[in-house]
Amino acid sequence: MRISIKKGVRIRAMQPSCVLGIILAGGVYEAYGMPEMVVTSICEGHHKRGSAHYTGNAFDLRIWGVGAPEELVRNLKSVLEEEFDVVLEKDHIHVEYDPKSA
Repeated sequence: MRISIKKGVRIRAMQPSCVLGIILAGGVYEAYGMPEMVVTSICEGHHKRGSAHYTGNAFDLRIWGVGAPEELVRNLKSVLEEEFDVVLEKDHIHVEYDPKSA
């Protein structure tokens, strides 16, 4: 599995939880038959106020070429479990570290 980071994406503020999330998501993309997973945003860009992107607790994934992104999102949710929120947006998948308190 190849994991790529889009040119211009800044990783310096990324939290360790998101590093693990990206690695696990890469396995899901691979199992889905995708030759590459592209991280399109971490802490740069414009996001809604208070976004977890700004604290390094979120990342976005490209969905170009994904036949059924809804199925991919279900698989990501299954693997990332309750530690992450996974949301299918119009043109990407948003993944946010958001552990639920016990």
